Amino acid sequence: MSMRQGYRGYCTHNSFGEYRMPVPAQNILFRDYANKYGLYLKLSVNELFFKDCFLHLFAMLEELEELDGVLMCSIFMLPEDTKLRQKVYERFLESDCELHFVLESIIIKNTNNVDELEQIFTINQLLDEKTIMNQLS
Repeated sequence: MSMRQGYRGYCTHNSFGEYRMPVPAQNILFRDYANKYGLYLKLSVNELFFKDCFLHLFAMLEELEELDGVLMCSIFMLPEDTKLRQKVYERFLESDCELHFVLESIIIKNTNNVDELEQIFTINQLLDEKTIMNQLS
């Protein structure tokens, strides 16, 4: 078994949730977060600039055994599709690798954390549906 070698950032050029943040700003956020918590930060992976593209995210999942964790700016950088999100969670849990969401101060370390995060996605979806219904009436 190899030694784990720090935390890797995951950046996107796309909007996530209500946010749109330039990649250099995401990297500054990761650096500050890593410094605050004493984490060793490796170079970030930058996702391709296509809507709903997660090519580099899924490629990074193959190297999780070599990492202590991954940093993302927001939970909304994860795929909207529940099945794809579940694949991401499963891969992190089976590799014993942490997933940090900097803006929300959420860390995925176990299935309880995943369940709590999925509750947030469910509530967010219900709020979006209610907003649409209110706009239609």
